[in-house]
Amino acid sequence: MKKPVIIMLLLLIIFIGVKPALGAEYLELTDLKISIEGKKDCYSPNDKLAVTITIEPESDEIAKKMENRDYTFYNYLNAPRNMEITFVAKETYVPYTKATAKETLTFKDYEISSGYGVDHIEINVTGYVPSIEGGIEEFTFFKIIPQDGDSILFNITIVEPSKLEDELKDLEEKLNELKSEIDELGRFINVESLNEKYDEISRNITLAKDYYNEGEYEKVSKKISRIKSAIDDLEDKLKEKKADYYLTEAKNMINDIDALILKADSYITVAESSGKANDVMEYKLNLTQIKYRVEDLKDSLKDIQKLYDDGKYGEVIDNAKDFIDEAKDIKLQLSIMVSSLQSVLKTKGTPTPTSEFSFKLDTKMLTYIGIGVAVIVCGGIAAVAISRWRQRRKWDELR
Repeated sequence: MKKPVIIMLLLLIIFIGVKPALGAEYLELTDLKISIEGKKDCYSPNDKLAVTITIEPESDEIAKKMENRDYTFYNYLNAPRNMEITFVAKETYVPYTKATAKETLTFKDYEISSGYGVDHIEINVTGYVPSIEGGIEEFTFFKIIPQDGDSILFNITIVEPSKLEDELKDLEEKLNELKSEIDELGRFINVESLNEKYDEISRNITLAKDYYNEGEYEKVSKKISRIKSAIDDLEDKLKEKKADYYLTEAKNMINDIDALILKADSYITVAESSGKANDVMEYKLNLTQIKYRVEDLKDSLKDIQKLYDDGKYGEVIDNAKDFIDEAKDIKLQLSIMVSSLQSVLKTKGTPTPTSEFSFKLDTKMLTYIGIGVAVIVCGGIAAVAISRWRQRRKWDELR
C-alpha cells in the first residue's frame, strides 16, 4: 500500500516542479526592449510610412527564450507595401532575413535557431496610410504574434483634416441643441450649473478651431476627445435636471388633484345635507370614477420614482410627460366639477307648500283693504242699530 502512495507523491512533485519550467517559456512583452525609428506623431490618409523597429531581449536568458518558436508578422498598410525582417543570432551575429510585399510573413522555429539565442530582431516596414471613417483614428499598422507569447502591436494616429473639421462642426451643433434645451428648462428651474458647463465646452471648441487653423491636428484630436466626453456629461446632467423637474411636476399635479377631490367631496356633502342630493348625484358618480383613475396614476408615479432612483432619467422624462398629460385631463375635469358644484350650492331649492298662506301687500293695497274693512264694519254697526230701533218701536206699539 505504501508503494503506490510514494509513486503518487513523486509524480505530484515532478508535476509541480515541471509546471513552472513550462510556464517560464512564455514570452512576455516585459521580456523585450522595443524601439521604433521614423514614426511621426500623426499621419494623413495616403501618407507614406517607413519605420525601423528593433526588438531586443532584456537578458541572455530571454535571448534563449526568443529562439525555437514561430513568429508571424502582419503589415496592415496599403500597397505598395513591404516588410523586411532580420533575426540576428547572439555571439555569432549570423543574420537571417526574409522580406515580402504581402500582408503576412511567418518565421518557423528551425529557421531562427542558432543555439546562441536571439541578439535582436530588426524590422523595416513601409506602406501607405489607409483612409478612415472619422476625423481621427488610432490605427494598428503592424503586429507581431510570437508562438506562446504576448502579441506586439504598433499604432499610429491617422488624421483626416476635412473630417476633423466636420467633427468639430457636429460637436458645435450638438452643443447648441443642448443649449436650446437648457434655455427652455431655465424657464422653470435654475440651470446655472448647466450653463457653466456649456460655457466651458464652448471655449474648448473655439480653442480646437484655432488649433485646426494652425494645422496642429493632434492637439485638435485631443481636444475633440475631451469635448465629446464633456458634451456627453452635459447631456447626462441635463437629463437628470429634466427628470427631476418632470418628477416634481408630476408630484405637484397629484397634490393639486387631491386638493380638488377633497373640495368636490366637501361640496357634495354640503349639498346632500341641504336637501340637494338629487342635484349632485351625477357629480358623485363621476367623482368615484375619477378617484379610480387617480389611484392608477399614483401607482404610475411610484414606478417613475423607481426609475429616477435607478438613474434611468430618459425613461423618467418620457413616462412623466405621459403622466402629466393624463393628470392635466383629470385636473381639468375636477376643476369644472368643483365650479359646477359651487353653482349648485348657490341656487335656492324649490319651496315646500304648507297650510299657511303667505304673501306680500304693498301700501296701496293695504289702504284699499282698510277702506273695505271699514265699510263692512260700519255697515254692520248700522244694521245692528236699525234692527234694535225697529224692535223697540214694535215693543212700544205693543205696549
